[in-house]
Amino acid sequence: MKFEDIISKSFKFPFRDYKRLALIFVLFLLLLILPVGAYFKNEPVFYAGIAAFIAFLLIIPGYFVSVVRQGCVENYSIPQIRPKRNIISTIKLFVLHLVYFLILFLIFAIVMAAIGAFVSPHDLMVMFVKNPLNIFNSLQIVFAITFVVDLIFSIVVTLAEARLANYNSLSKSLNIVAVCRDIRHIGIGRVIGWYFVMAVLIGVINFLAVFLIFIPYVGLIAYLCIAYPIILLIYNYSLGLLYSHVGERSDDDLDIDKFEKELERFKILGR
Repeated sequence: MKFEDIISKSFKFPFRDYKRLALIFVLFLLLLILPVGAYFKNEPVFYAGIAAFIAFLLIIPGYFVSVVRQGCVENYSIPQIRPKRNIISTIKLFVLHLVYFLILFLIFAIVMAAIGAFVSPHDLMVMFVKNPLNIFNSLQIVFAITFVVDLIFSIVVTLAEARLANYNSLSKSLNIVAVCRDIRHIGIGRVIGWYFVMAVLIGVINFLAVFLIFIPYVGLIAYLCIAYPIILLIYNYSLGLLYSHVGERSDDDLDIDKFEKELERFKILGR
């Protein structure tokens, strides 16, 4: 799929089914129950808000994994909310991020130790007295290495999320070698280009949407429950489209996905 097609289809995706989009807005509205209960000091509403907040945290991350999945199979319909499946996907996503964070921390610690970044406060003071410029140069090196390592791992984790969505397999998404192979298959330049282009586009949209907050009363609600969900849909679907031509899927999944795609095309042609 052409790069410009990924962008254009991603921005059209949230508006293909207004009923399901409205349902997602309603789910984000659940986040408002807790602060409302706290503000009015209403215990039943407050505890209902806690329950709603927990439900939101369990369902929504996994739901957006299914959005990535739709992009992976080039299905243009917004997925249904399926609590059981979404909660399982949320747990898998949490484990994925935890494991990759631990790996990142280990690699970062090894690199920092290799360049001698870990020194005692006394040695650091001695180095500063001898030559203050050495300290600043060392800090620049540390910041540069931190930025590069964090950038690389951010891209790897993002593609691991796509791999999780595509295969619905935690073990496959934790296979760093396979994830790097997927990145090479897509094209390193293409992946980096997508990463930065989407960061800029989403950043601009988010920057403009933030001004909604300045509208009294309804502004924050509009941003949290309308603008932000749309941004998440665009981003996650674009990730799926980026990953769409990578890997082999199981026969059952492939047949179902093809069937869903044909139904969606039939609906579009029938309109």
